[in-house]
Amino acid sequence: ALDSGFNSKATFNRAFKLYSSQTPSEYRKSKRLKS
Repeated sequence: ALDSGFNSKATFNRAFKLYSSQTPSEYRKSKRLKS
């Protein structure tokens, strides 16, 4: 998150959820289930 230019993990998670409608951990879990 910090490497991407966000001030904190919480800010990154909020932006990620706005963009993808799920949290980063939910996204990772869904990708794991599909492969």
